[in-house]
Amino acid sequence: MLVYGINLLFNPLHEKPPTDPDYASKSLPPGTPRPSFEMPRVALPYHVRVLVPCYKEELEICQRTVLAAASAPLPAGCKRTVYLCDDGRDKAKRDWIRSLGDPSQFVYVSGRERKKGEMNGKSANLNNVCSQLYPKEVATVPGNELVCVFDADQVATSRFFARTIPLFDGGDDVAMGLSPQVRRGGERGRRERKERSPPPRRLFVFFFISSQSRPPLLPLLPSISASITSTCTVTSSTTPTSTSGSESQFF
Repeated sequence: MLVYGINLLFNPLHEKPPTDPDYASKSLPPGTPRPSFEMPRVALPYHVRVLVPCYKEELEICQRTVLAAASAPLPAGCKRTVYLCDDGRDKAKRDWIRSLGDPSQFVYVSGRERKKGEMNGKSANLNNVCSQLYPKEVATVPGNELVCVFDADQVATSRFFARTIPLFDGGDDVAMGLSPQVRRGGERGRRERKERSPPPRRLFVFFFISSQSRPPLLPLLPSISASITSTCTVTSSTTPTSTSGSESQFF
């Protein structure tokens, strides 16, 4: 297993995606900055649904995550919607999302009833959102639908979607993407973030679910998101008591 893992570092299983030479001349969604790096060309006009589950995290932490996910450039033809999935029913978070002013790009989701003693709150939170995005009555989910899950303290930098979305051009052979994470937190992490500008290049954690137009898999979507969320929780060790002093930085 160790040899296999080392081999993947030097011989990745995917090829470098083709670049889009015409990207600089194409129109971008309002508020999207022009990237200083090459953008890839993708096969489909993907719609990325970015889900940010939160509970009792501070508003400032959620703001960094939402704004970073919303500002990272997308390949031409793609669009995104960022959903702040708030299990804490925080009025300040709701008002902030509404203040951003674009309901097609920013959506506040709350209202789910948390069961007393609930142990899998984050996965249930995500399942609630996914069941509204893809209700059981929908026979087929379009193959260009992608679901990306960030923890409330996971901050994406500008290259995130440029490096991840092209992986899903693999079609039905690709249904999920998962990467490792490098974590910084506490007082030392805050000092490093203040001293470094721009922020250092980091590894990232992300979770994409691609529907790929397979009707039999649609009922499994909530259970898939639940298993992914469980992995995310273990990897990032994010809890309501620790997130106020920590932040994950992504490349």
